[in-house]
Amino acid sequence: MTKRPAPYPAGWDADSVRAKFNADAVSALVNRYASAPFEVTVDFVEVDGVLCTGLSVSSGVQFPVAAKKQLSNSGGGTLIAIGDVFVRTLSSSHVVGTSKAGWNDWRDLFDRCFDNREADIGRFVRRHLTSIDLSALAPLLASAKPTPAVDYRKQLIELLEKGAKRFAALIDERGIDITNHGWWDTALIIEGERAKEWHSTTEFLRLIESQNPDYTGWPVWVVPLVSPHRPHVVNNRYEGLYGGFGQGDASDFMIYDPTGQFFQRRALQEDRAPDRVKPGTIFDFALPIIRCAEAIAVGLAFAKAMQYRRENTKLHFAFQWSGLRGRELTAWANPWRFLPPGGTAIDDVHMTQLTVPIDTALESIGPTLVGPLGGLFSTFDGAQINSDVFESEVRDLFNRSLKG
Repeated sequence: MTKRPAPYPAGWDADSVRAKFNADAVSALVNRYASAPFEVTVDFVEVDGVLCTGLSVSSGVQFPVAAKKQLSNSGGGTLIAIGDVFVRTLSSSHVVGTSKAGWNDWRDLFDRCFDNREADIGRFVRRHLTSIDLSALAPLLASAKPTPAVDYRKQLIELLEKGAKRFAALIDERGIDITNHGWWDTALIIEGERAKEWHSTTEFLRLIESQNPDYTGWPVWVVPLVSPHRPHVVNNRYEGLYGGFGQGDASDFMIYDPTGQFFQRRALQEDRAPDRVKPGTIFDFALPIIRCAEAIAVGLAFAKAMQYRRENTKLHFAFQWSGLRGRELTAWANPWRFLPPGGTAIDDVHMTQLTVPIDTALESIGPTLVGPLGGLFSTFDGAQINSDVFESEVRDLFNRSLKG
């Protein structure tokens, strides 16, 4: 709770609050304006000596509930209009809260409703299967051949290797000097069924260009649509090599494969500012948190835009850093962050993998990265970064309020 409670109205006390906001009265008031009745739980908590009321609605909603009557304040102003639907969302202020559903909330709302209906169907099936002799199904089940499990760890490593090999070929072909650079590589494989097949066409390219949430100004799998920077089709997939290496903030090679595989190699930002720091000497701790969080968010946006089904889709990521040996872990990009001096890497390469479902919420990405990136930071002589720092950096990223 971030705001202080207002004092009681004249003549009120804690008992008055409990009497006025009893469960029956609140439910009657809510259902007077709701298009369908639903249960409301009333809780009381004391803050600064003032008894405050909290209302909660149980989960499991199967259809949206709208306002059937207008609710006005004492001055005649509209608080809730007829037809308004309220949802839990990040869309209105990039902070989780309740607000009127916007255009970008409806898909998620209906997905939740369908998921809850499927859960009810599952309970129905389990309840009625208890009366069936399952032994009769044994011969049929015994004859069924299991589908071999896909080794996504192996596939991610192969994608990293193929992407790096293709990058090296392009660099050699164009005679670009990439010495004194470390690299951050990202591989993504989307596992699941989708409602539409995509091909290496302008339609696919414009789709991922328009659906990239772009939290940093130059996100992973950015798509410049203006020539000569526009990606080109090579081996039935789009690829793009961007930037003058050693300059600016765009030293990247990217692969966009409509089959659901994406690759990016990016020069470490610490090595692209030679006027500020000698290349190959430092490794900023915050940049991996920010970049990996953005990669996950972009991947989730792509999977939804490509119409992958929510009930069975997973996103498999691999993140790899190279050129680490001899670097010191620092707070270079955000010097307002304090990081104790020391911590130099001996290993030159570190790779980590993680898998997230397509319905992963943005606010859960920070905690998800704590484990996978913990190994990266420990490469620097056992360094540890507090989980609160992960959540803070990722929250600022998605709020578009990064410092530095």
